[in-house]
Amino acid sequence: MFGTMPVVGATWLASVSGSGVDDLVALRPDLAALLAEFRGESRGALGDRLCDLLTIRAAQLIGDGDVVARADPALVAQATSWPTDPAVGDLERACLDLCESFIMDAHAVTDDQVVAVQALLGDAGTIAVLMHLALVDGFTKFHRVFAGGVS
Repeated sequence: MFGTMPVVGATWLASVSGSGVDDLVALRPDLAALLAEFRGESRGALGDRLCDLLTIRAAQLIGDGDVVARADPALVAQATSWPTDPAVGDLERACLDLCESFIMDAHAVTDDQVVAVQALLGDAGTIAVLMHLALVDGFTKFHRVFAGGVS
């Protein structure tokens, strides 16, 4: 169905000049403001580095090369080799482990994975990680659908 729609720029939407999430949600400023608020909450609770590592790893797993290409190459390398990379700390490793299960199959998330994050961040921090993963998962897929529709 989408293959028959006219493609303008890098998305199916003729009124959008780019295919980034911010370009796409700009059509709905009310939603763009809420997305910015959620992103800000994640970054405030978890910090930029952890949020970036989780976002990069999710994009790698989902196959969104645009997100990975725009990321800091050092963080991309760390997100790729997180199980053994010495630059990745215990908290980041626990969150990336949870990220992989959450993104690939949320039913695969184990009690041990959640408890590991909870031991390092507490209850509120665990909710912040899971909310960030939910946003990243949904909006990475959202971006992939629109950016992927132009091939």
